[in-house]
Amino acid sequence: MICALSGLGEGMGFVSRLMFGLAALTLALATILNTLAFKAMAAVADTSNLPVLYSGALKVLWLFDSITCAVLTTVFGLATIWPRIAARGIYLLLMLIPGGVSALLYMQYGPAMGAHIGAASAALIFLGCLTMPIVPNERD
Repeated sequence: MICALSGLGEGMGFVSRLMFGLAALTLALATILNTLAFKAMAAVADTSNLPVLYSGALKVLWLFDSITCAVLTTVFGLATIWPRIAARGIYLLLMLIPGGVSALLYMQYGPAMGAHIGAASAALIFLGCLTMPIVPNERD
């Protein structure tokens, strides 16, 4: 009933849209938390004994991760509204970004909140792809 009222069931399964929407929310959370932590991380990097090149690179990479999460938030937010904006394969390739970053975080730091959030978003994207209805090729 909710699907019929909101139009979320038209053209694509409700579950896949829900998974993409939840993935967008987890990626938005990652963006916010990562950006809020930047000031403290920058203060530590500036007072460390790292060469300026390395402390500067750390700051750039930290903000790069925030920007990447923000872009993915936008992509999967749009996928919730217009799921056919990209093919399943594109969504699966994009899933490798938070999944890969999470794997690296687990290897370097162990269980950390950022790794858990990234792994959750990758899992939600994967579930969203699994539940996407199969649409025959329009050219056939």
